Amino acid sequence: TMETHEIGSASNILKDIISGAKRIEIRLGKPRFLEFKVGDHLSFREDIWSGNQLTASKPSATVAEITEIKQFRSLEELFNEIDYHLVLPEARDIQNAIAVYRKFIPYSDELNLGVLAFYFKLLH
Repeated sequence: TMETHEIGSASNILKDIISGAKRIEIRLGKPRFLEFKVGDHLSFREDIWSGNQLTASKPSATVAEITEIKQFRSLEELFNEIDYHLVLPEARDIQNAIAVYRKFIPYSDELNLGVLAFYFKLLH
């Protein structure tokens, strides 16, 4: 059975999802995300930040279908296999992409849980 999962995305990242530049979403291998299946829908919520404060959220900014899921032990392993432009179009290089994600993903969590890559296609 197909399920819909709401996930938050900052405004600048959501822009890249809607334009089609970003086609892979990365999440820690937490139990919630491990339940996602190919064919499930991702409902992207736009999270609006001011500094470190979440000031507003807009649900259902766009919806996508998961087409493939890959699991990796680390961000390095992930970016060695996946073109970083598909994950973080604004990144200058792999090291920059990793540095951006490390702001949100504690290294200890990355090592303990691993990282999931959700390939998706926009539905609208």
